[in-house]
Amino acid sequence: MKEPQPLANDTIIPIADASEVPRYTVHSPVTIKEPPKVAPWRSPSLGEHNDHVLEELGFSSAQIERRHIRGRVARPHKASGNPNSIANAKHPKLLKDCS
Repeated sequence: MKEPQPLANDTIIPIADASEVPRYTVHSPVTIKEPPKVAPWRSPSLGEHNDHVLEELGFSSAQIERRHIRGRVARPHKASGNPNSIANAKHPKLLKDCS
């Protein structure tokens, strides 16, 4: 970001991710006393939650794997290759939602 003023005024804030190049978003103009604001977080990768959603819908691991093999469902990104994967998330809301 070239202009320091929006950062200094918290108009523009960094997104909490592990990208090499900093990414920014517009900070919420609304201030509410409780609960405290949550830092912006990256959106999920394409297919990141496919297996989890299918499991919640009642599909077995074998059924999900068959769909991966046939190309009907994209394979999710592995946590080891993506430091921001939901499996590696340090964001309290994400951890709560996944438990």
